[in-house]
Amino acid sequence: MWRVEPDGTESWDLEEDSMRYARAVHPESDGGYVVAGGDFTGGFLSGYYCFALMRVNAQGQRVRVIKSDSGEARAIDIAQDGSYVLAGSCGYESQPCVLKVDTSGQTIWYGPLTHLRGSFTSVIATPDGGALAAGVARDLGGSRDNVVLVRFSPPEE
Repeated sequence: MWRVEPDGTESWDLEEDSMRYARAVHPESDGGYVVAGGDFTGGFLSGYYCFALMRVNAQGQRVRVIKSDSGEARAIDIAQDGSYVLAGSCGYESQPCVLKVDTSGQTIWYGPLTHLRGSFTSVIATPDGGALAAGVARDLGGSRDNVVLVRFSPPEE
């Protein structure tokens, strides 16, 4: 991963091996970035894909890597409280889902759509602590993909 300035010069280069692939990036207020994607954990036969979230500071140094739950992040937003909202697909059956984690990687809430197969590709954190996610999915017996837009409300406390 590297940062290139508008004039084409490289300002930093971070050789990173803690995340297999990146799907989305979001700037943070301090000049750093949060990158979302996925990684493969475990062995060849028992391994699975998991959400991966990496925080990089403005100088291009890795600050933190978070790996959480099975799935793959395809979109990220930062909530008003500083937590991260990730959207993508979860589980072994690729269910569209949204996951909200705090800055240490602890899950705040998790919203899978167990009756669908597909993935969210966009997410917006809402002011009430929930999320709005969009993507493509099909129902369990369906033969074609459909656009889905889902509003996740924060769980009752």
